[in-house]
Amino acid sequence: MNATKFRLARTGALLLAAAALLAPGARAQGMDPDQERARQLIVRIRRSMRDVDSLLLSGAQPEKVEKQLVANQKRLEELLKQTEAKSQSVVADIDELIKLAKSGGGG
Repeated sequence: MNATKFRLARTGALLLAAAALLAPGARAQGMDPDQERARQLIVRIRRSMRDVDSLLLSGAQPEKVEKQLVANQKRLEELLKQTEAKSQSVVADIDELIKLAKSGGGG
C-alpha cells in the first residue's frame, strides 16, 4: 500500500512540474532550450518510472516468477543434453581422426 501511495505522489508531482513547464503560454511563445530539455527529461523520467513500476509489479507475482524459473530450468536442462550430445559427437570425431592418422590415411 505504501508503494502505491508513493507512486501516486511521485506521479502527481511530476505532472505538476510538467504542467508548469509546458503551460499554454510557454507553447505559444515557443520553448527556450532549457524548457525543451526539461520537457525531454520529464518524458524520459516518466518512461523510466513506468519501467520501474512494471519491474516491481512483475517481481510481486511469485506464481509468475515460479513459472519462469521452472521454464528456465527446463531450457537449461535441454541445453545441457544438447551440449552433452555435441560433446560426444566431437569425441567420436576426434577418435576417428586419431585412427585415420595412425593408419596412415590422414596425411
